[in-house]
Order: sequence, then C-alpha cells, then structure tokens
Amino acid sequence: MEQILIDLSHPIHNGMPLFPGTPALKIRQLNDLKEDGFREKQIVLTTHVGTHLDAPAHILDDGKFLDRLPLWQFYGRALTLNVQAFKGKAIPPQIFDSIVDPESLDFILFYADYGKLWGSEEYWKDFPTLSPEAAERIIKMDLKGIGFDVATVDPMDSREYLIHKKILSARLIIIENLTNLDKILNQRFILSVFPLNVEDADGFPVRAVALVENR
Repeated sequence: MEQILIDLSHPIHNGMPLFPGTPALKIRQLNDLKEDGFREKQIVLTTHVGTHLDAPAHILDDGKFLDRLPLWQFYGRALTLNVQAFKGKAIPPQIFDSIVDPESLDFILFYADYGKLWGSEEYWKDFPTLSPEAAERIIKMDLKGIGFDVATVDPMDSREYLIHKKILSARLIIIENLTNLDKILNQRFILSVFPLNVEDADGFPVRAVALVENR
C-alpha cells in the first residue's frame, strides 16, 4: 500500500501574514554564491509565526518549554474533524461523539477551511474556537496535542486565554495556522510536528507533515 506525505505548513517568507502586533519577520541574503562561493541567509523571527507550536510555557508560569518535552510529544496518530459549521461559534463537546476508538489517537486536528484565507483580512475573523466543555473533553482523551487551521485556539479579542490555559495545563501542545487539512479530512494518519531544538522555546514554527496511506 502506497504512503504519501502531505505538507500541512504555510511557507515562511518576507511579508508573510503575522498575528496582529507581531514584529516583522526578516530574511536577508548574507552570502552570495558568485561572490562568496556559498549561499547563506539570516532569518529573524518570533517564535509563533506561521504554522507553529505552542508549548505550555507560552502561557503558564510553570509550563514546560518545547526543548524540555520528550520527542514522542511531536509525533503520533491523528484524526481531522470538520468544524466549518461552527464558524464564529464555540465548538461543542458533541463533536467528539462520532470518533471511533478515540483512545488510539494522539492528536486531533480541526478543519475550519481557513487555510484558503491565509493572507487575507478574513483569516483573523469569526473562526471556530473550542468551548470550555469541548476543551475538558479533550483533556480527558489522553492526547499529545491538538491543531487548527486558524490563528489561535482562543477568540482574537481574548485576554484571559482560557482555552490555551486549559489545554496547555494538561501538558498538551497546540498547533496553530495549519493548512491543507481538507486533504486529510475524516481519516487517520501519522502526524509529525518536530520543532528545532531551541533552548527555552515557548513555541516555534514547524514543518507539519501528514503521512497518509493512499488506498
């Protein structure tokens, strides 16, 4: 049976979409092949740009940084759920009732169909977020993490970060700004979201990849 890899990450580049208030990302050419005999770039970015992970330390005073988490936290069995119907609303806990054999999962991803809006003003508006009740259900499922194709797991105007705190307090990771989730909708696959090994990283961009059996 053939296996295929699907990229779930937005590319990182100058001028890319950034969460409002984030300092500009900068990529510049330091060395040129013709002049120096090699190419090298300098990249200046914050830890929560593009498709990225949130570590518990992102929000919690006693939370672990990414480099303190075991490698198995970034790899495992995943399922994508369709939450398009909850645009501008809170996702209810009943969304999980249809999952067969939930104890076999490590990650649940949520498809809001916002990947196509990346780079537009609409991307930052009216996306689904988890209800507190749904977050509590997730905590009881013994997962490694959750992910979304939207900007954040809390509403854009949140200052309490209730959902972040619930999920990260349970020692899960959060993946934000995913894309291409329509290609793995309602099917199981292997998810890989390894970050660079950066000391005391409260988050970091990842190359999120799905390994899918092509039947």
